[in-house]
Amino acid sequence: MTPLDEAMERLRDRGSRIAVVGASNAAYKFGNIITLDLLNHGYTVLPVNPHERQVAGLTVYRDADGRAEAGGHRGRGHAPEVTRQILE
Repeated sequence: MTPLDEAMERLRDRGSRIAVVGASNAAYKFGNIITLDLLNHGYTVLPVNPHERQVAGLTVYRDADGRAEAGGHRGRGHAPEVTRQILE
């Protein structure tokens, strides 16, 4: 099992709701790719984006605080080069 598989398994064990900050309807953006992938793996996605009304047919939260009552984990969709900068 890869480290990514292990992380996904831990998330599954803790709950199936994940907020994706930066969820998007633009197919080329990571926020869209991540949202669709999580949905395809059976997670309940709570999309967060102040500029969208719906993503993948789901109602969008305006900010991460707005989804707090729904619970779940938070995730952010960033391009790989941005993620590297955050980690460094």
